[in-house]
Amino acid sequence: MPTKIERVQQMETAAFTGDWDGFKSYLTSDVYYRVGNTLEVRGPQAIEDYLKRLLTSELAIRGFNVKAVWETASDVVMEMNVTGLRIPDNKEVEYPCLDVYRFTGEKISDWRVYAIEPTYVK
Repeated sequence: MPTKIERVQQMETAAFTGDWDGFKSYLTSDVYYRVGNTLEVRGPQAIEDYLKRLLTSELAIRGFNVKAVWETASDVVMEMNVTGLRIPDNKEVEYPCLDVYRFTGEKISDWRVYAIEPTYVK
């Protein structure tokens, strides 16, 4: 059975390769998702819709450089630098980010993204 860290990595890979059904299989039906100070999103389909819009109109994320990962009995915390293209001004960006994933059983039930990038400041 994969560790929680491996589940997070598999979920991220599914999202950024466009395997949306695979992506949603890692999430609970009532998953809570929030990026920075944007409005909250609930449910796998709402997260998929948000990410599709983000990746095509605001910030095309190109990669992650993971700095550190911590796993507890019910949580994963991942510190990384993210690279991407900020679409409105066609500018390449790199920024620090901290993601917190809370699990219920084997699935992610709460996902918070703390990205230090102006795209997320609304």
